[in-house]
Amino acid sequence: MRSLIAIPMFLVVSSMAPRLALAHVPFAGLNDLYNGLLHPVVVPAHLLLLAAAGLLLGKQGSRAVPPSFLLFCLFTLTGLVATIFFTGGIGERYLLGVAAVIGLLIAANLRIPFILCFILAALTGFLLGFDSTQTVLVGDAKFFSLLGSGLGLCFLFLYPLAFADYFSDRNWQKIGVRIVGSWVAASAILVLALSLQPPSG
Repeated sequence: MRSLIAIPMFLVVSSMAPRLALAHVPFAGLNDLYNGLLHPVVVPAHLLLLAAAGLLLGKQGSRAVPPSFLLFCLFTLTGLVATIFFTGGIGERYLLGVAAVIGLLIAANLRIPFILCFILAALTGFLLGFDSTQTVLVGDAKFFSLLGSGLGLCFLFLYPLAFADYFSDRNWQKIGVRIVGSWVAASAILVLALSLQPPSG
C-alpha cells in the first residue's frame, strides 16, 4: 500500500519543476553515460509517459508483457537512431498529452485489443527515444548520452510494467493501479498546463 502512495507523490514532486527538466541540459560533474541514464528521470514528460504506458500494458495480462517490453526497447533504439538525422525532438507537450490520455484509460479500467498493446509499446518507445537527445552534446558525448538514455528508458519501463502485472490478481489491487493511473493523468495535465504558461516578467 505504501508503494501506491509513494508513486503518486513522486510524480507530483517531479511535476513541480517542469522548467528545469524541459531544458534537456546535462548535469555538470557527471560523465555522458550517467547523464543519459538520469535523463528520463528528470524530464517529467518522459517519466509520466513511461509510467502511463507501463501501467496500461502491464494490466493487460502477463501474455502482453514480454512482447510489449521487447517492442518498446526496439523502437526506443529506433527513436534514438532517428535523433542522428533529426535533432528537433518530438515536443514534450505531445508526450504529456499522450500520457494524460493513457492515464485516463487506466483509470477507466479499459482493456485494449492485443494488437494495440504492441502499437502502444512501439509508439511510446519511439517517442521517448526520439525526444531523448541533448542538443548541447555532439560527437562521442552525444553517443554515450543517447546510450545511457536508452538503457535508462528500458530499465525504468520495467517498473510500471511489472507493478501493474503483479498487482492484477485481486479487485483491490486493480483499484490501486487505477488510482495510480489517475494520478499519472492528473500529473501530466498539471505539467502540461504549467508548460503552456507564458514566462513571467
